[in-house]
Amino acid sequence: MRRLLLVHVILVFMLVLTACGGAAPTEAPATEPAAPTEEAPATEMPATEAPAATEAPATESSAEGLDQYGERYDADPAVLTQSIGTSEGVPDIALAAMYRAGLPVDEARQELAIKCWRDKICDTGTGGDITVALADGFGENFWRQMTHMEFILQALTYPEIGKIIYTTAALDTQKAISDIRSMIAQDVDIIVGFPDAGDALLPTIREATERGIIYITHSYGKIGEPGTDYSTFVAEDVCKLGQLFAETLNSEVGSGKVAFRGRTPGNALSA
Repeated sequence: MRRLLLVHVILVFMLVLTACGGAAPTEAPATEPAAPTEEAPATEMPATEAPAATEAPATESSAEGLDQYGERYDADPAVLTQSIGTSEGVPDIALAAMYRAGLPVDEARQELAIKCWRDKICDTGTGGDITVALADGFGENFWRQMTHMEFILQALTYPEIGKIIYTTAALDTQKAISDIRSMIAQDVDIIVGFPDAGDALLPTIREATERGIIYITHSYGKIGEPGTDYSTFVAEDVCKLGQLFAETLNSEVGSGKVAFRGRTPGNALSA
């Protein structure tokens, strides 16, 4: 049951990051999170002790009306329209994500979020036994820094989360691998990944999965075999994205030679 709750929490995270990035999620479960697979056994991870804190910010999500996953689904229609373009036909798990995205951020929460963003590792002050981590392949551009803050703000709405960790590999494949290995050694419960290094990360991701750690990519084409190598992924429809690129070139350029500039060799977005 705890693993189902963790999967639900992390999919809510992913849907916010993807929606705020201007893309539609494609292969995340519509409502209920997937059950643990044989490759990702539902083992209990050791609890990570959070250092004592003097005072934790109030958590708005502790209000009445929460379901078995601790979520509410009455997302603000204005937030839905701004983030994903519609307020109609939105799956429950996305509604839960957007409900949390629409929660007000008071001064105490804002100060803690900024501290977490700057320090890269922080105690949320709730005493929660869940540790979440964002393993970014390249966190140095503005959008990646923005999603880092979105990740933190979303985490701070969960009293169950006691520790937040962030790393960026700056497009260094070996550092990306070592960052995930470090998270495994720290017994994190959940890793959100932007795997710029592509399939080169798979052996380490499989190791995390075997240890019972939930790994899910966001805003990215899939690598390896989701559901086997790791839990699942939330991403743009990259085929549709490629078609839109081509349509734009056809209408605005017409003919001639075009250079497609990708990123790290082997990354799924370029493919």
